[in-house]
Amino acid sequence: MSKTTWNILGILTILAGISFFMLIPEKFAVLPPDQRSKFIEGYVLLGGVLGVIVGICFFPKSRPITLRILGANRYSGLRV
Repeated sequence: MSKTTWNILGILTILAGISFFMLIPEKFAVLPPDQRSKFIEGYVLLGGVLGVIVGICFFPKSRPITLRILGANRYSGLRV
């Protein structure tokens, strides 16, 4: 995959994270108190996954890991 493709993937991941995290106050306000801790844990996990993907996209040494995360195999002809 070209550097441009990695940058686009990273930027789209950042935009996805921003759009998800902008919804937190609205969703959190309507939850009953017993479900709020699970909601927070889920969003922390989601933020962590998105952060890892963004970090991997912008640092070339870790791109083989990203390919495995995205499900591409090493025999697909992609050079990293």
